[in-house]
Amino acid sequence: MSDLLPLESQTLVESAPSNGQGVCLADGTLRTDTEVVLRYPVPPGLYVSFALEGCFRVWINGGWCAVGQRECLCVYHPEPAEWVCHVPGGQCLRIAGAFLSDTWLSTVMGGMRDRLPHIGPGSGGVWSLSDLGPAPLAALQQGLRTDMPDSLRAPYQSAKALEFLVLLLRGSLSDGAGPGCCRFAQAHRERVRQAHDILERQLADPPALGDLARMVGLGEKALNAGFRHLYAATVFEVLTDLRLTRAHHLIVDLGSRVSVAAYAVGLTPAHLSQAFRKRYGVPPSALRGTASTAAPSSKALPRHR
Repeated sequence: MSDLLPLESQTLVESAPSNGQGVCLADGTLRTDTEVVLRYPVPPGLYVSFALEGCFRVWINGGWCAVGQRECLCVYHPEPAEWVCHVPGGQCLRIAGAFLSDTWLSTVMGGMRDRLPHIGPGSGGVWSLSDLGPAPLAALQQGLRTDMPDSLRAPYQSAKALEFLVLLLRGSLSDGAGPGCCRFAQAHRERVRQAHDILERQLADPPALGDLARMVGLGEKALNAGFRHLYAATVFEVLTDLRLTRAHHLIVDLGSRVSVAAYAVGLTPAHLSQAFRKRYGVPPSALRGTASTAAPSSKALPRHR
């Protein structure tokens, strides 16, 4: 198996080297019993990842970007960066993707690469595969052919990468892939976001799942499904993320005692210490009063749907 990203950890998949011309096409599968968190540097270029099965989220551009099943993540980085990828447990994640280096993009597109809205500097977005159409993914998968002679593989992949890029841009810039691209109902999305806001405001005493669902006019299953779609996590997982983010801010930035931070987010000191150690690798007392290190939040990248 191979992944489209140069991972430091090989837990997900093996690194897929560039073909020597600034192009990398790859696919991979990961089956998880528990959540997997990966950190890795990314060089300048365009990253495109299709979630063919399962879901994941990436900490990028200062926020979490959630990618649901049958969606496509497209992000352009003009400068080197670092990503944090979170893969929920209990699923099979199957992805296919491409990395097109900034040098390669400059050669084939020139200044046009900076004028395209969804790959402009520091930007990115998520599209529904159904609205992009089958052509971009088909071109990518054709580029992954293993029966190509070694002498032809590099130019063949470059040609398929160019075809993939053109089809991707045509699909993402078409009328069908603008606002409303994702077929998740707008009213449903708004109710899910309302539930998220309620949790964020009531961390010390959050409503139970059933109560939260009733507050926004959804069933429990529909609410959890909505959270998985928008945030690649269950309601409970999002609540835990919000609590740890707030506690991290209180302890690291404001110098609050662990017990004060714990009760402020509705946890006991023991529960906070356990969750904190699992997330950050150290107990909260070890970080008290230190400089903030850009703690994750639930802010998401703009989604084109």
